[in-house]
Amino acid sequence: MQVTFIGLGIMGERMAKNILKVPGVTLTVYNRTAEKMQPLADAGAKTSTNLPEAVAQADLVMTMLSTPEVVLQLASKAPGFLAHMQQDALWVDSTTVAPDHARNFADLAKAAGIRYVEAPVLGSRAPAEAGELVVVAAGDQKGIEQASPLFEAVGRKTVTMGEPGMAASMKILVNLMLAQSVAAYSEAVSLGKNLGLDVGKVQDVLTSTPGVAPLLGALRGKLDSGDTSPNFPLQWMHKDLRLVAEAAYAVNTPMPLANAAKELFAQAKAAGRAEQDFSAIFQHLMGGK
Repeated sequence: MQVTFIGLGIMGERMAKNILKVPGVTLTVYNRTAEKMQPLADAGAKTSTNLPEAVAQADLVMTMLSTPEVVLQLASKAPGFLAHMQQDALWVDSTTVAPDHARNFADLAKAAGIRYVEAPVLGSRAPAEAGELVVVAAGDQKGIEQASPLFEAVGRKTVTMGEPGMAASMKILVNLMLAQSVAAYSEAVSLGKNLGLDVGKVQDVLTSTPGVAPLLGALRGKLDSGDTSPNFPLQWMHKDLRLVAEAAYAVNTPMPLANAAKELFAQAKAAGRAEQDFSAIFQHLMGGK
């Protein structure tokens, strides 16, 4: 199977490296910043700096990009890859997008004679490196089956969700819970500090209670050390909270806490934390650097 992978950020690079290990797969990679392709070239992938050429022979094109706007630009704006794919080839998009975006991408693919599967993933840098992500897939059923060797390479589990838009819906719910969990925890620890409590003891007690998500225990070392190196950059969590707001608006659902979280992450981004890990909301609320 000829596979082209587009988008080599924190997640995409690691996913592509695991796909490269799949027997019978020949992998070509494309990235707008060409130097990011070198680690994949070193691992044995073909590289291309020409988007139409990168996808021309592909049976399957997989995208993992930063925003839905970038997906739309690369897919359909000249020289968009949809126009240069083989008829009846498969496009698998793993970008985190809103449900309406996913449905729009499915329509664009259909109009171009291309099959479409949305397959966002749950997890961050370490699970991506280990091939332990959870893949949430929706869309063309035969396409999901065709892509299953790739899903098995990047993830430990695949969950199918039905029609286009359903997987995107599930993904933004997961990221909403992640953002709110870290923000609520950070706010509680900040208040504890200002009430005169020992910060370490506050965290010990909070992380031992059922009201705190297990994620916070896993993040404890990162928070204690002040390590803000990105596993999932804060700017993309802010983007995902914007997607939540857009999706909620479309179905007339009030989201007061989600919108408060979105503005909190916007505040942290404006304070210079865009490229830090999303858990840097802790340092932001604690008054750290």
